[in-house]
Amino acid sequence: MSFDDIPSKEDPSIRENTFKVLEQNNKFFSNQEVQKQGEATVQSEQTVQTPATNTIDQNIGINTEAYIDHILESSKEKEPKKSEALEVIEKIIDQFDLFHDYNGTSFATKIDKGVKKTYAIEDGFEGALQACFISTFNEPASDGVIKKTIKLMKHYADENPDSRNTYKRFAFLNNCYYLDLNDGKGTVAKITKEGWTLEVNPPIEFIRSNNMRPLPEPVKDGNYVKFFDLLNIKSLADLYLLQVYIPCILNTDIPRPALFLVGMKGSSKSSTAKLIRRLIDPVVNELLFPKKNERDMNLIFNLHPLPIFDNVESYDARQCNFLCMAITGGGMEERKLRTNSETVYTYYKKPFISTSINFPSVAEDLIDRSIIIELEKIDQEDRKDESEIFETFRQNHPIYLGGLLDVISKSMSFYSAMELKAKPRMADFAKLACCIGKALGIEPSDILTSYNLNKFKFYSTEHEDDKLFAYLVKFLENKNGFDGTVTELLEALKLFVDNNYKHDIETLPTKANALSRKLKNYDTHLTLVNWNMHFSDNARTARHITFKKIG
Repeated sequence: MSFDDIPSKEDPSIRENTFKVLEQNNKFFSNQEVQKQGEATVQSEQTVQTPATNTIDQNIGINTEAYIDHILESSKEKEPKKSEALEVIEKIIDQFDLFHDYNGTSFATKIDKGVKKTYAIEDGFEGALQACFISTFNEPASDGVIKKTIKLMKHYADENPDSRNTYKRFAFLNNCYYLDLNDGKGTVAKITKEGWTLEVNPPIEFIRSNNMRPLPEPVKDGNYVKFFDLLNIKSLADLYLLQVYIPCILNTDIPRPALFLVGMKGSSKSSTAKLIRRLIDPVVNELLFPKKNERDMNLIFNLHPLPIFDNVESYDARQCNFLCMAITGGGMEERKLRTNSETVYTYYKKPFISTSINFPSVAEDLIDRSIIIELEKIDQEDRKDESEIFETFRQNHPIYLGGLLDVISKSMSFYSAMELKAKPRMADFAKLACCIGKALGIEPSDILTSYNLNKFKFYSTEHEDDKLFAYLVKFLENKNGFDGTVTELLEALKLFVDNNYKHDIETLPTKANALSRKLKNYDTHLTLVNWNMHFSDNARTARHITFKKIG
């Protein structure tokens, strides 16, 4: 029986039960101590008349009742110390707003020196928690206390029914855009169709990392288009696409395509990529290289709102699958480190930028989710030092950024009424891009044409030796479409080619089923040149087929 197990002093059975235990387990003192204390008791009894004591008092030579009183008082003194430790932890926990996201990850939000900070409650959270203990009690907590506090915080966060999303740098929530300036003051730009404002600690959870650099305070009535004077974009169609693409990056609610910057050495591919990212998401390590396995790629996309993969010649099949998933929305599910059953989930919907001399070898699905911008080599007499370009950008960054926010705000007024007659792949992006274009004074039809032709010029290289595709497009343009069986289409194509390109008649399939298989591979490519192909309900045989002009 330990002292902590002794019941409260008010318990009426305490003394009787305790006396019995002490009589049976008289091990508090050694025999020598008992003898010495017994002798002292005898001497005391010769001079002082004391009341009779019970047997246990006589055996050990102490006043047992007083001793029990001492034990009980000591036990009562220990209880506040235990509750005091819990009160210390609760005092720390009360400083945080605890919640979990839709993936089940626990988070803690705290106002620290006037700045709202949001942390994932995991191993890296220990530093922030220790700082909280030091600022509150002027001394660090033990490792055991830190671990107990984290366990309690995770429990409270998981029990909170209020699930919320967390964001890095950009967010689109409740029909508002948010851009985190990360200026150390909690300043966030909030954009609505009425305009934009700078708010401190708005009701949105931004995660900040040491890799992030601050954005300057944007100025009203800025000039976004002026930013493109720094870039080496020669094609008007490519310029349109890039001008509408950058504002779309801030809309985390929809899939946004990847941006491939392609050009010879000396065409400022890497500089262009860095300028785009510095405009909306400056970081320390700007240029990255894609990893081979999904776990490492998952880490990159968790840390970076807009990763840049520099000088990539090709993406293998696994990388392409991962990148397609990252663009359209997805994540990973894996076992948590040092556990057998606990699972960690990640989810993101993010674009990325890739640079290369030639368009890298990628899967067709990734091309469908991409914008490809060709950069021309800069002549020596027109070349500028990169430091000079970046200094010009630094001086005008607030103007470019303010203009960007103006464009986004203006575009929001067009969104509900914007209708696309033909919806290309990534239709949500296309609709938003048309709204951005309209805010910039560019016709939506010009945006869609630029978007479709952007992909087609790269698909066309795939079919440059495929004369059947070229003749099919020419046939459709000549006949203004087609409606009939595949067999009828084959006969009509043979007649068209025989009348116009007799020497190539042998390039056509000889049987309708062979033509049908080829046509199914052309579906995306035909859309890009404004033709919609629709097979009959019987997809296995595809006997009936219709081609209609888009737009």
